[in-house]
Amino acid sequence: MDAKEFRRRGKEMVDYVADYLENIQTRRPLSDVQPGYLRQLIPGEAPQDPESWDQLFPDIERVIMPGQQIRFLQFVPTFSQMQSDVQDSLGFKDSSDVVDAFNVDPLYLKHENQGAVPDYRHWQIPLGRRFRSLKIWFVLRLYGVKGIQDHIRKVRFNLSATHDQIITHSYQQHVRLAHEFEELVKKNSAFEVTHEVTLGLVCFRLKADRATNETLLQNINKDGRIHMVPSESKGKYFLRFAVCAASTESKDITFAWEVIQELADQLTQILK
Repeated sequence: MDAKEFRRRGKEMVDYVADYLENIQTRRPLSDVQPGYLRQLIPGEAPQDPESWDQLFPDIERVIMPGQQIRFLQFVPTFSQMQSDVQDSLGFKDSSDVVDAFNVDPLYLKHENQGAVPDYRHWQIPLGRRFRSLKIWFVLRLYGVKGIQDHIRKVRFNLSATHDQIITHSYQQHVRLAHEFEELVKKNSAFEVTHEVTLGLVCFRLKADRATNETLLQNINKDGRIHMVPSESKGKYFLRFAVCAASTESKDITFAWEVIQELADQLTQILK
């Protein structure tokens, strides 16, 4: 691929990312593929002859995207991926020596496929506190304190790009939307808010036992319209509703709450 084609293909990729962002609500919030799904989608051997970019590009959607956490994709410094690649390529007789050193596994990061395949996020440093502070530093430099404040308060601000262009973003007021969700929860006597709402995070639960709340969360995530994770504090299990996407609007809050109520009503009818 020469410089001319690289420039053209690069623009195609930017268009793909932009289309993805504009239509993100049409995708599942979390991937529903099973471990090993790639085996059926790619050939067992490398091609004898080189393939063109036009042949490769469709596989981004067909092969790669089904396995991504669609609404939680995030860009991290290239060093993070390089570090991951190096760590993942190492072979260990007893991987527990590495896993125990880097293990980052709170309740809200646990998933139903744990143990089915090696979880390489525990073999590397990107989730470590020091490395995460590096990513925060890049965010602080790109946005500045005022930019982050405006992001939270939903005030338009200018973010200087690396080129001469100035990109204007309109960010949603995560705090306001979180409190909007909080009020919806409080209006339903079957639910309770378990903690003070902080920034864009609302912690809530059904006024029922742990098993019922665990089942509700499982049903929500299997339904596929929204995705949430749990947490636990002082022995109390609860669900975490986080407003963190720049494109979130009031209609999304209402939609999410309607889904939660619908599935909660179905569950309580079954348990009666």
